[in-house]
Amino acid sequence: MGNEQYHIPVLLNEILDVFGAMGEGVIMDGTLGGGGHSAALLDKIPGLHIIGIDRDADAISFASQRLASYGSRIKIYSARFDEMNKIAASVAPEGVDGILLDLGISSKQIDNSARGFSFSASGPLDMRMDKRNPMSAFELINDGQQSALEKIFREYGEERKAGKIASAIVSRRTVRKIETTAELADIIGSVCGRDVKAKARIFQAIRIAVNCEMDSLDKVLETAPALLKSGGRMAVISYHSLEDRRVKRVFRDLTDYVDRGTARLPGDENPSPPPFKLVTRKAIIPTDSEIALNSRARSAKLRVLEKI
Repeated sequence: MGNEQYHIPVLLNEILDVFGAMGEGVIMDGTLGGGGHSAALLDKIPGLHIIGIDRDADAISFASQRLASYGSRIKIYSARFDEMNKIAASVAPEGVDGILLDLGISSKQIDNSARGFSFSASGPLDMRMDKRNPMSAFELINDGQQSALEKIFREYGEERKAGKIASAIVSRRTVRKIETTAELADIIGSVCGRDVKAKARIFQAIRIAVNCEMDSLDKVLETAPALLKSGGRMAVISYHSLEDRRVKRVFRDLTDYVDRGTARLPGDENPSPPPFKLVTRKAIIPTDSEIALNSRARSAKLRVLEKI
């Protein structure tokens, strides 16, 4: 593979700090991607083993070659990250020492126009992380009801003109099928003018819907913390407010004494200390120097949970 770069790992130094005190153990990298975070962790922690998970076949192929030299210290599985509890049950039944989730889409995926993730280059309307998924962006855009499209754009894109954009899409597809990212970007532009951020929001919303990203995130936040051994840490990097709000809420619920379900039962006058703590109260964000080197890191936020 030479020096080919799949993706610049975001907040790498901070992730190394989060897990760097480990002398050995097992980390589940639920979003393996090109293996950037995993390779750095394996280099820093000689006794570390990693269970890598990804649903993108291209990412698995690349990471398998990149990480081959680590031998049995890395095991890679083709799966969604919300299936890590099933994988852990067979390969790490006693629990794991760390969990890493980097929720961002990779540069490799964005820059490959054939994947259909980018509005800046024409490609097929696809946007599937897993090509085995029967529904692509093409089906969603051409077959989805106007009300459903508007809801997706409003909820997942937080777009004020969601209704007008959905209406414009339905109007265009009555003439002919919408087949490319360029066509879709043109329709968004007919409503929002030169507002590049509007295009980004709509493409984000479609990608989230096609890949059921919020459902998967909710499931993994519900199940993954229980996989941690005592002293184990779960680190989540998010890139937009929809993700970060969910992570922040779940981590808060797991660490607060107040009556929020599992942390304290209603009427319990002497609650036991919660089994988790926040490593930092506020989200960790990239430094200015990292953003200068990698502008796509700008919106990243890292939150870390530790099992007491």
